[in-house]
Amino acid sequence: LDPRHVLAHSNLGVAYSRSGQMELAIESYGKALAINPNLFDAYLNRGIDYFTMNVYEEALQDLGNAIAINPSVGASYYFRGLVLLAINQPGACADFQRALQRGFKQAAEQFSQHCK
Repeated sequence: LDPRHVLAHSNLGVAYSRSGQMELAIESYGKALAINPNLFDAYLNRGIDYFTMNVYEEALQDLGNAIAINPSVGASYYFRGLVLLAINQPGACADFQRALQRGFKQAAEQFSQHCK
């Protein structure tokens, strides 16, 4: 693996994540972000993995970075909403609504369960 190939590291992170090797996935995303600190997919995927691992502060930071880089992707808002819900912080409903506005239909169930 070429240490300078950003997408190889990011894709390796996805492969590790899908096989349940979250620590290796996080490490691979970190290597990708060290090469390109504006890599949306690496922030989004690492944020989701941190959420899966219940590492909420890091998840919030990564998902916030993903939103800052590309605010048009609903998945980022959805997962940030899930993190906010998990840590009992305000803003989850607004994020679920933003996700829905951006076409991320999976947010509808969370919105109907927790908001209104």
